[in-house]
Amino acid sequence: MTKTKIKAPCYTMEPIQFKLYDFCEEFSGFRSDVSKKLIGCQEMSPNLIRLEKNGKIIFSNSNAVCPVCGSNHSRKNGKIERELIFLNKGTETCIVQKYKCKNCGNVFNADLSSIVEVNRNITKPVIDFILKSYSIGGDSIRKIMHRLKEIHNVDISYQSVENILLGFEYEMDNDFYSLSGYYLFDALWVKINSTWNYLLALFDLQSNTIVSYDLASSESEKSILQVFKRIYLQSRS
Repeated sequence: MTKTKIKAPCYTMEPIQFKLYDFCEEFSGFRSDVSKKLIGCQEMSPNLIRLEKNGKIIFSNSNAVCPVCGSNHSRKNGKIERELIFLNKGTETCIVQKYKCKNCGNVFNADLSSIVEVNRNITKPVIDFILKSYSIGGDSIRKIMHRLKEIHNVDISYQSVENILLGFEYEMDNDFYSLSGYYLFDALWVKINSTWNYLLALFDLQSNTIVSYDLASSESEKSILQVFKRIYLQSRS
């Protein structure tokens, strides 16, 4: 009987193939810009190490610096789980390395500031996509939600997208949009610097874009009229 070489079928191949630096801390510095973009961490700091082990994403620092005393002499001190939302990957439960400073005894987590803001779980690439889609593309909130879900596998709520748009400073060029002249008023109860305020916003009904917004201490008729007056004066200046 003659021997023939038979190639193994590739039915189990995944769309995303892993490389050595996905599993070995020593090779994490060789991750390419393309791979960073695929995992939604293209602006990731060289000090931040991202590994995948047993289906879990693990974050640690190559040089763990204590935020209290600035010492880089620390030891590993357990791990915590944190849910993050990545562009192109969606919601992932990540494991974050904890450290204890040998100098002052402070316990701190791996520094993730290069990929996510403090007290947020939506990573910076997702936020950047939302802001650019709104300010440059003129997309409505629902259209942004649809594009995030269909193209980038990110499923977040209408309120989350709205909070991102209202919570970041960006220039609104209303001349870019074709405003209909029909507007909708809405109020959102928000806490800023430990003080509760009403975030009063004016939307264009047809394009679903924010025309202007301001803060007020109450939702009374007087407060709303004062805000509208400030919005009008700002638009005339």
